[in-house]
Amino acid sequence: MAIDYSFWKKPFEFKEFPKWVCPKCLRGNLNLDENTFQSIEPTYSVAWHNHDDFEPDWVCERFVGLLKCNNKPCGEIVSISGNTIYDYDKIDERQWGVVPFSVPTCLCPAPPVFVLIDDVPDSVAEDVKKSFELFWSDTASCVNKIRVSLERLLDEEGVTQSTPDKRMTLHQRIQEYESKDSESAKYLMALKWVGNTGSHSSNIDIDKVLEAFELLEHSLIAVFKGRKLRKIRDEIIENKG
Repeated sequence: MAIDYSFWKKPFEFKEFPKWVCPKCLRGNLNLDENTFQSIEPTYSVAWHNHDDFEPDWVCERFVGLLKCNNKPCGEIVSISGNTIYDYDKIDERQWGVVPFSVPTCLCPAPPVFVLIDDVPDSVAEDVKKSFELFWSDTASCVNKIRVSLERLLDEEGVTQSTPDKRMTLHQRIQEYESKDSESAKYLMALKWVGNTGSHSSNIDIDKVLEAFELLEHSLIAVFKGRKLRKIRDEIIENKG
């Protein structure tokens, strides 16, 4: 299923958050509880208003709030926090003005950028879910965690971790995996290169991160759903029906 980039590209209109999927039940959507939302401007920012060169984009407020799953049997609560910024935007067809925007930096527990299929082993799923959390605060660490999930995937697929002489690099392990599943190995190699950028940059473009998540989702389905289907296929052939 394609990822809707508009759900993940901040800033968002003030208090107008996307209907993210609940991280608990994966069925409901998260709605803001208006009664829990606060956005407060720190004292130093208030003082800037008196500066001769003051501009609205100098203001930086901190917000907190709670999101609640609309699936009644679930009702999961997700905390959200971040910054409220101000900028010029179109108010109506004829008028521009200064309006607030919400820039989340933390959601806990984090909604999934994509829903993991049940066939994904826990060892892999754990790192993928961690990458969902890091997405909001540190895109470089996020893609690094995606890279770690590839190591766990190859572990699950029985790919060698080391030779008698030294530990194998991720690149070498993916090359070894090519003999088992050459098509999936190409996706893993692309993800490895994205993950490498996280080690050499403090910030990764959001579009690049979302592209990586799309590649990762495809890879997990291809590898682990494919494993299950191959097993079913082989059993049918062995039993001749």
